[in-house]
This record gives sequence, structure tokens and C-alpha cells, in this order.
Amino acid sequence: MKAAWILFAIVLSAGCSTPNKPELEAALVDVSVYREPSPSDSLFRMVFGVDGLALAQLDPGEEYRFQLPAGAHSFRYVLGVYDCTEDVVIRPGETNAYRLARGCIIERLENGLPDAPPQPRDPRNGAAMTGAGDMARQELAAPEVEAKSPGAR
Repeated sequence: MKAAWILFAIVLSAGCSTPNKPELEAALVDVSVYREPSPSDSLFRMVFGVDGLALAQLDPGEEYRFQLPAGAHSFRYVLGVYDCTEDVVIRPGETNAYRLARGCIIERLENGLPDAPPQPRDPRNGAAMTGAGDMARQELAAPEVEAKSPGAR
């Protein structure tokens, strides 16, 4: 009888000592970013990243859609001399659309993204041409600037 109580106590304590799963896991939320066209930087691709990881290269007027867990994140883009960062909060059930523009503008768009112009087509085969897309997730590093001595040309 004593052995049965010991066995019962072991089974009972083993059930209580297992860790509980979190009741609510972070929900993934749809997010969109839109690179605003600008005639002065249209030759360069914008490298966009979240939380230090590069996600996409955007051409002017291009949109990129992805998902993030709800909560605080850091958006960043590098475009020519601009290296811009903005802390954002992604909330489920809200519009999570952002405009990226020259001059370090990372702005939440309350009414969603603007209507995008028709996507360019490849004249050879009619396929949609896009420069945006998933990049291999890599560290988004600041652009390197070559150091010159005061007398160097």
C-alpha cells in the first residue's frame, strides 16, 4: 500500500512539474511597405530591413509584403547616403502599411498603400518584372565610407 502511494505521488508530481506552453503565442500580422518614387534617386535600389535583417531591395514605386509578429520592431532602409531607422509597433487588426521616402521618411499609412501603377512587363515574354523579393536574410550593415586623409584627392 505504501508503494502504491509513492507511485501515485511520483505520477502526480511528474504531471505538475511539466512546463506549460504559453497560452497565447505571438500572432503574425500582415505588413506592407511602399517605396515612394523620386526622380532624384530612381537609379538606386533601396535596401529595406526589419530588426537588423535585410528583407528586400525595392525599386521606386514598388511594394513589398511580409508578416511579422505583433509588437515593437525597428524598420530600416539604406538608399544612397540615407541610412534611416524608425521604431514601429505592429498591431493585429490594424492597417500596417508604411511609406518609405527619400529624406529618411518611414511613415505609417492609416488608409493603406496607394493604388500601385501597373507593374512593368518583360517585352520578351510578357512576364511581370519585379525587383523586390526576399533576400537571403542577412545583417543590414551601414554603408562603408572610404576614409581619406585631409590632403588626399
